[in-house]
Amino acid sequence: MKEILKATPNPDKQREYVIELHKTLDFESESFGITLKYVADKLILAHSSFDDYLDQCQVQEWNTPEGLASNILEDCMDILVPKWIRVQIFCMDEDSGLQANIYIEDRQPNWNDDALVSRSY
Repeated sequence: MKEILKATPNPDKQREYVIELHKTLDFESESFGITLKYVADKLILAHSSFDDYLDQCQVQEWNTPEGLASNILEDCMDILVPKWIRVQIFCMDEDSGLQANIYIEDRQPNWNDDALVSRSY
């Protein structure tokens, strides 16, 4: 599926900035709120391709939301090679009411700007 993801050159390589994309996917008895947050290096993700990618994720079968989060992270890392990246999945089982937040992240070696990635906007 990662072939759906398209990247374009980072328009401002002189600055470090956070890109955050959100979408909700509805599965049989659960809704998953998916957030991709990253600090670009040389490439940025075409937003529409991430939307198309998540649409394809929705038609796949996932054993766990953790597996989905890991797959999204790996695919986006392969395409972008970002300085830092995090995938968050918030899921709620509509039958039981159980809520879960899953966070998975990675960063380039020796890159560290926790102040930048911890800001909330």
